[in-house]
Amino acid sequence: MSSSIHTGFWRNWDPAAPAYGWTLTLPVQGGVIFVSFVTLLIAVAGAHLWSLMALTLHQLRSTTLPRDGLYHQEQVLLANTTSSSSAAWTLLIMLWKWRSSARRPVWRSSYLFIVAVAHFLGVSSAGIAISRWLRVENLVLGTGKKCGFVQPSWSFSQTLDSQQQNNAFYVWARRLSQDTMSYTRSCYAKKLPYEGACQSFQLASIPFSHRNVPCPFGSRLCALPTALEVDSGYLDSNTHFGINLPPEDKVSFRKIITCAPTLADQNFATNWTSERPLEGDSSVWGDVYKYYNLGRTAKANYSRSLSNYSERLSESDYVIR
Repeated sequence: MSSSIHTGFWRNWDPAAPAYGWTLTLPVQGGVIFVSFVTLLIAVAGAHLWSLMALTLHQLRSTTLPRDGLYHQEQVLLANTTSSSSAAWTLLIMLWKWRSSARRPVWRSSYLFIVAVAHFLGVSSAGIAISRWLRVENLVLGTGKKCGFVQPSWSFSQTLDSQQQNNAFYVWARRLSQDTMSYTRSCYAKKLPYEGACQSFQLASIPFSHRNVPCPFGSRLCALPTALEVDSGYLDSNTHFGINLPPEDKVSFRKIITCAPTLADQNFATNWTSERPLEGDSSVWGDVYKYYNLGRTAKANYSRSLSNYSERLSESDYVIR
């Protein structure tokens, strides 16, 4: 996983994502400033647009012919109004006051009212659209600067010996395993996963199916005639794993795992012996081993070895808090 987040513009190639297409990622403080700036820009642009529209209507309506009081009040309103909402409200008040004194006041002023309301709704819709466009999303792009396998000697080589390095590394690995199991219980075992705990990855859980299949090994190794097969199906690199690639560069990945209880201890394992495995390091007093002969490997003539001593520990263990 990556702990570094790209800030700025980037292209999201997943069409199923809410922020599909060109995306701008900003820090929290920068996002607040940007949203405030865009909101202010829309308000200022909307006010100036209405001023231009009102001036245009004023000039188009101007005439040297005699007109009644309603016409002159409308011209004054167009020349001095500052917003379309106030213009629409003032027009309603004028129409009510001139309803019995002017000739066909509703018909004469209806288009001015419609223009003012249309401008108000247009600016409001633009603000709503911008607010939806500038939504807060948990979807970000990792830079990939801190990806890869962790080696025990990367960070401790100057201060700790090799045994202490290994001990610290295994304590960290144990903590990581515990966090992994907690995530699995929260996000895989429940139909409705916990919202906050399951948003660390592109998807809360990888889809899979399982079925019973015949045991893939021979009768001497199979403890049962059937085995459990788990199939992930074809997983998309963008949709399932969050690898942001153009459509022509995407890959599909599928993994099938078959698990079956075996008779390896009964038919293919040696007795406990003090003979050390080829890849083992210094032995511990009383340490014994068992070897499984399921086929040769590149380094030994047995498949794997099992020790009755799990791991040597230093005098002071490491604890991650």
